[in-house]
Amino acid sequence: MNQFFIVGAQRSSTTWLYKMLNQHPEVKMAEPVRPEPKYFLSKNFDNKKDNYIKNYFYDIKGGITACGEKSTSYIEYELAAKRISSMFPDAKIIMMLRNPIKRAISNYQFSFNNGLETRTISEAILGKKPSPKLNSPISTDPFDYLNRGLYQNYIDMYEKYFSRSNILLLSTENITNNVEILQKAYKFLGVNDQFFPSEFNDYENASQEKINVPKEVIEYLEHYYKKTNEYLSQHPSFNR
Repeated sequence: MNQFFIVGAQRSSTTWLYKMLNQHPEVKMAEPVRPEPKYFLSKNFDNKKDNYIKNYFYDIKGGITACGEKSTSYIEYELAAKRISSMFPDAKIIMMLRNPIKRAISNYQFSFNNGLETRTISEAILGKKPSPKLNSPISTDPFDYLNRGLYQNYIDMYEKYFSRSNILLLSTENITNNVEILQKAYKFLGVNDQFFPSEFNDYENASQEKINVPKEVIEYLEHYYKKTNEYLSQHPSFNR
């Protein structure tokens, strides 16, 4: 059985990818999709493969050859990479990487729409005001808009625990518009790569309202992510 993990990034159509993989007759995804399992960040993690399989893949039917979990928080924590590697050293790792500028803006908008963010986007991105206080704890910082787009840090971290051939970097902008790239993901997982999902053109978690982003914010983000984009352009595993 091929075990794989969609580890992130946030606001990069990972739920859409989950749906496309879950439609494949040879793939079984861990449920529920919300809230995400985050098993390898749990305080009760016990490193017993049988328990993990029993919790999430107990009802596997004939024909399933790949089992996967989507937990976008994994991309930020070396602990998750280390634990996954200890249990599944040959696991396949998928990272959905969106244009970091668009990802940061979408992350801000998501936090704002969900009542967490009270600052303007200029105040938040340019650091003109401190982050609002949260009424209850959240597993990951909802205001870390910038660092989540520094993909090199996450890729390098996962390459410490998994061979480069077992890590697939996907471009959100490309895969959601090109079924051939999705089919390359199927091939990466060792399942029939000619499958065409019926809901390919359905999107998840898309922001319903668009905001006007000041020019100074765009220019700042372009500069901030210049090295990140250069890194991705040269990385051999990045599916452009």
